[in-house]
Amino acid sequence: MSENTKQLTSGESAELATIMNCKYASSLKGRLFFVETELRHSSVFVTVTLRDGAGSFFYPAEARMAPAEQGLTEREAALFLLDYLDFYFAEYFQEDEDVFLPIAWDQRSFEGVTFQVQGQKRNLEREALADEWLRTASK
Repeated sequence: MSENTKQLTSGESAELATIMNCKYASSLKGRLFFVETELRHSSVFVTVTLRDGAGSFFYPAEARMAPAEQGLTEREAALFLLDYLDFYFAEYFQEDEDVFLPIAWDQRSFEGVTFQVQGQKRNLEREALADEWLRTASK
């Protein structure tokens, strides 16, 4: 497989996260972006997570598609999905963080390409406290 058809490398994903962190620096409020790409069952998955260090703000925005069905390489699909998620976060910050992705996979079409997205804001810090409370309460 040629380099132009492979998915993004971890280094490229880190560079793209750095670009997003610079682009949205004035809106981050101490949070940072992290970018991950993965190939599973002939589908490309891209996750752009906006999170703080403690995990009290954790927002993974996910997108997936089967690139062959859209006439794209894995790399093109990953870059396309990343572009869409970047577009989403631009709107998210413009609307004072009041624009959300659906919690369950939802079909979208953007620039004539069909794919699915989902996302859910979470507070991992509180979830861990709740889990601990449930463990101790059940004893």
